Amino acid sequence: WGPAKQAPTATGDDQSPGNSEQAQHTDHSEDPISSQNTSTPNDDQPTGTADEETGAESSSNDSEQDPSGTMEQSDADDTGSKSTDESAQSGVFGERNTPQEIEDGISEIDDESDLGLADVQRAFVHKLVKNGVLSGDQARFIAKLAMAYNGELEGYDLTQSMDYLERSLGNPDIAGLREQGFIERLGMPFKKKYYDFTEKGWNVVKQIDPDLAKPIGEEQGDLGETGAHRIGVAVTAKYLKQEDRVESVVRYPTERGHEYDVVGYNADGTTEIGGEVWFGSNNRTSAVQDYRDLTQLDGGAIWVVEGVKEVVPVINALVDHSDRFELDTKVNYRGTGPDDGERIYSMDDLLECIQDAHDGYASGMTRIKTLTSLRDEL
Repeated sequence: WGPAKQAPTATGDDQSPGNSEQAQHTDHSEDPISSQNTSTPNDDQPTGTADEETGAESSSNDSEQDPSGTMEQSDADDTGSKSTDESAQSGVFGERNTPQEIEDGISEIDDESDLGLADVQRAFVHKLVKNGVLSGDQARFIAKLAMAYNGELEGYDLTQSMDYLERSLGNPDIAGLREQGFIERLGMPFKKKYYDFTEKGWNVVKQIDPDLAKPIGEEQGDLGETGAHRIGVAVTAKYLKQEDRVESVVRYPTERGHEYDVVGYNADGTTEIGGEVWFGSNNRTSAVQDYRDLTQLDGGAIWVVEGVKEVVPVINALVDHSDRFELDTKVNYRGTGPDDGERIYSMDDLLECIQDAHDGYASGMTRIKTLTSLRDEL
C-alpha cells in the first residue's frame, strides 16, 4: 500500500458499495498480508438517503496514499540494481515503513483508554505498518472494527453508527482500505454508516489475532453470516429487550434442535418470542424452514425485513411451498408479485391479510417489522 505518509493535496471520493453478501469465511494457506493481492471490491454506489447520520465523508478521510510509495517493482527494475539488504526492506504494497514510523503509529494509541483495545491496536499497528500495508490510523481502525463485531469494543455496540469508529481516529483513509479490499461499506437498509470486512479482511484479522476471527456460536454469529445480518440481529435483540414480558434475550440460540436468530424469554425461562432477520441476501428458499422452526416455539414470532417490497417474495414462497402457511393467494405490492396476486398497500395491510388467513394468529409470523421502524423505537 505504501508508506504511511499522506500527500497533502491528494483527494478522493469514498463511494459506497452495494449491500452484497459477504463470502463465507475460509482458511487460506496464502498469507493475506504478505501476498501481493491488488484486487479491489465492487464500488457500486448504494441508494443515498437524506437522513444519513453523518452526511458526506470528509475529504480528509478520502486522501490517497503518496504515489511514490505505491509503485510495484518489476523484475527488470530489480535486476542487479538492489542489494540483498535493500530487497529485504521491500513492503507488500510498497516500501516497508521505518522503525520510527512504526513507533509513531504505536505512540498515538491512547494508553488511558481500555487496556484491551490498546494492546490489540499495538498488535495490528506493529504487523500492518511494519509491512508497509497500512498507515497507523488504518491499522487501528481495522483493530476497532474487529473488536466491534466481536462485541469487545468498550462503549460501542452494533446498533450504533460506525462513524464513531472513524471519528475516534485521525485519518483512517476508509477509501484506501476499501480500495485494497479489506472492508466494504454497507448500503440499504442502513441509513447510518456501517462497514463490514471482506473475506480478505477477516483473514488478515484472524492471522494477527485469532481471538478476533469472525465470531460464530451462541451470542456471537452464524457461519457465513454477513455483517448486515449481524447488525440486524443486534438491533432486533435490543428492541425485544425493551418489551415488558421479555426478561432476557439470546442471540443465535438453539431450541429443540432448531437454530434461531434471536429468542426472548420470560422471567420463568419460557419463550416469549422468536425472531428472524430477513434481508435481500438471505436464501429465499430457506424461508419455509425458518417459518416452520418459528412455529415450534411457544410464543410469538417477529420477522425483521428491509421493507414491504422485499418481504413480498418471501410471503409468496411460503404460499407455494409451506404446508403450515395458510394464505392460499400470492400477494402483489406496487408491481412486486404476480399480476393476479392480492393487492396490498402497507406492512399493516400485509400482516392483516396473513392473520385473517390463520384465524387471527399465524404462529410463525405474528409480527413483521422493518429494520428502520425497530431503530426508531430503540
